[in-house]
Amino acid sequence: MAVRMIGLDLDGTVLTDQKEVTKATRRVIERALQKGITVLPVTGRPITGIPKAVLDIPGIRYAITSNGAVLYDLQEKRTVIDHYLDCAAARGIVEEAEENDWLYDVFIDGFGYGSIRSHEHLMHFFEGTALAQYIGTSRKGVGDIFSYIESNKDRIENIWVRTNSKEEGDCLEQLIRSRSDSSRLTTLRTMPQDVETVAANADKGRTMEELAARLDIDRKEILAVGDSENDLGLLSAAGISVAMGNASEKVKALADWIAPDNAHDGAAAAIMRYAFT
Repeated sequence: MAVRMIGLDLDGTVLTDQKEVTKATRRVIERALQKGITVLPVTGRPITGIPKAVLDIPGIRYAITSNGAVLYDLQEKRTVIDHYLDCAAARGIVEEAEENDWLYDVFIDGFGYGSIRSHEHLMHFFEGTALAQYIGTSRKGVGDIFSYIESNKDRIENIWVRTNSKEEGDCLEQLIRSRSDSSRLTTLRTMPQDVETVAANADKGRTMEELAARLDIDRKEILAVGDSENDLGLLSAAGISVAMGNASEKVKALADWIAPDNAHDGAAAAIMRYAFT
């Protein structure tokens, strides 16, 4: 069957390690859009963190953000589908992060929020890195993070915590999963020391399936490309799954094809291979 939808992870997939979209990859995405294919950024980033270089590609209408918590309509500037996190669970995770002086963000309405102290540490940590601009445009500090969580309790997209080591990350993940509300949430590990938490029904692939159903697109007509373990659901939901050359071994084992890495236009190669044949 012809490809009618393409779900593309961003970091490590469409974006190079310098967080850029190459001219070659942009041209291929534009060709797919001109062909009438729905090209869908599917990312762990909030909507404010999607690079302008991606948003400016003519024809991209939808974006799945915060690891599947939100489907956003870029044309109408509104949330179409949401899978929000329980407020009590969010508060408990932030308490752990504050107590251990870990970097963290609570994502609400497309921005990441932390205490003033945590936000200042976060900005300093990423200063001078390829992620500095992304962090600067998508994060904010607030005076009382717990009051802010409570006042926005129905719109919490996900929580990201960076611990100091894989071992600390393992301990935090186990603690989150041991709590009474654990059945209502899912943890993700994109880096050894990082723990991300979303609602149990928030998943990149599941949200893509919901959009596909609305657009009357069959699973067999979907191509998905990713590199990290938070892309496993995305690849599983697609009729054709492609892992980047820089992908984890678990992602590669799931894929139908392994593309070149993100320094060599692997996402473009996947689109060329499956959407233009």
